[in-house]
Amino acid sequence: MLLNCYSKCDVNGVSNTGGLTGFERYAVATTCYASGYVIGTTNVGGLFGNDSGTTTNCYYNKDISGKTANEAGADNWNDYGTPLVAADMNQQASYTGF
Repeated sequence: MLLNCYSKCDVNGVSNTGGLTGFERYAVATTCYASGYVIGTTNVGGLFGNDSGTTTNCYYNKDISGKTANEAGADNWNDYGTPLVAADMNQQASYTGF
């Protein structure tokens, strides 16, 4: 279980590359966020590179991560979690459940 966690680091990988974790398998992620830049080749995401678990109230900074919500599927980009713009990442009201 991932609960009340965050990551502010930049990540550069190849496969299963995410701002919080690379591969969240069968886990439950609740009230988490990631705000770093993410670069990868396969299964890449602002929050998780690959996710087969349950995600609730989790967010990533789509401006800093280098991708936007409408790019889901492009370049193997995954939109697990809720994408927020940088300005909204600084507003408590943006984080449901925190």
